Amino acid sequence: MKFLKDISWNSAAYIIPMLLALPILGILARHLGVERFGLFMLIFTIFGYASIFDLGFSRALVRCISISRENDKDVKEYLFSSSFLISFLAVLPLSVLIMFSEEIVTLLNVSKANLDDARSSILLVAIGFPLLMLTTLWYGYLEGKERFKELSIIKLINSTALSVLPLICVLYEQSLEYAVIGLLAARAISLIIIVSYIFSEVNNVKSRYFNLGKVRELLSYGGWLTLTNLISPLLSTIDRFLLSSMSGASKVAFYTAPSELINRLLILPGIITRTAFPRLARSNDFELKKKIRIGIGILMTLFTFTILILSELIITVWLGSEYSESVYTLRILAIGLFFAGLSRLPYMAVQAAGHSKVAAYIHLAELIPYMLLLYFLVKEYSFNGAAIAWTIRVFVDFLLFTLCENYFCSNKKYSEITVER
Repeated sequence: MKFLKDISWNSAAYIIPMLLALPILGILARHLGVERFGLFMLIFTIFGYASIFDLGFSRALVRCISISRENDKDVKEYLFSSSFLISFLAVLPLSVLIMFSEEIVTLLNVSKANLDDARSSILLVAIGFPLLMLTTLWYGYLEGKERFKELSIIKLINSTALSVLPLICVLYEQSLEYAVIGLLAARAISLIIIVSYIFSEVNNVKSRYFNLGKVRELLSYGGWLTLTNLISPLLSTIDRFLLSSMSGASKVAFYTAPSELINRLLILPGIITRTAFPRLARSNDFELKKKIRIGIGILMTLFTFTILILSELIITVWLGSEYSESVYTLRILAIGLFFAGLSRLPYMAVQAAGHSKVAAYIHLAELIPYMLLLYFLVKEYSFNGAAIAWTIRVFVDFLLFTLCENYFCSNKKYSEITVER
């Protein structure tokens, strides 16, 4: 019963902002124009790379806090030690984006009319990286404690700000820079809220603010996640950047808009598996996984067939008739949505069992074949080719992670194989 309540709270934190965000994206698409809207969607992609630089600490922190949840001293040392290190590491993506902002704009093949707007927006994104990395890390405290009601309320406020503030800024001035200013303001608000809420709770616990032993423990699990966090976003986002480089930034919106819809629908199976992660980190609950698998299967079937039937209506009503070329793209992505949703559970189960290196091996093995496939399909079919390549990749993901779950997470193997704890 508690698990269902946790899912309900987590779902509310994502579904309500999603229902708000989708029409807002439609308004932004009309106000920014095709190219600037495509670049705005790429900004979300760049923000997604924050997970590369945290060395897997966010996911490792959830796991360690879940295991040590009754020991307040250990929990505080995990949280503060990782925060100090993340603050230091956050300088890296900030510096990279500032140093190579010109090269990034050139790579994206932005038209001359939007060059200045794109440059200033990239610099603003650089400032947002430290804010995002620390916010995600501190979310891990409540997630590891399985306090999903509190976490969901905070995320609901933050996600709403993330949708509304860019719209307010764009209505004030129709530029990509102002849209990104709205994103940056929302990220700052998110960090202030989560840190203020948790700090008052843990500050009274007597412990060290930095424990090298705790950092090593986090790294022992998070080290392999570093490789996963490096390759996984690359696999998920290289399609957008390659499409922009090969076909021009004006074509990106035709792919990123339906792709964003698919990604938002994938939040739901992600919610379910993230909610289960702390429990699966403590024990291999076969019955829980069976119920999750059935639930996600029903959900993905419903989403996939609805999109296949109503894709034209969805695109024209949501984004406008000038995005009608995206209809077939959305249909292709809808097929991938089904397998991407199903793969969430085996992916999370393997990591919860302590085999983070398995995900790293799989993603590393996929990288070069996927990039070659993507290059040839984008060259031949433009944004529809990117959709085909993504769908093929998530299907392969589903097969490989399902096989790994059956091997590493069966009750017999779970007790036989030494797990990094």
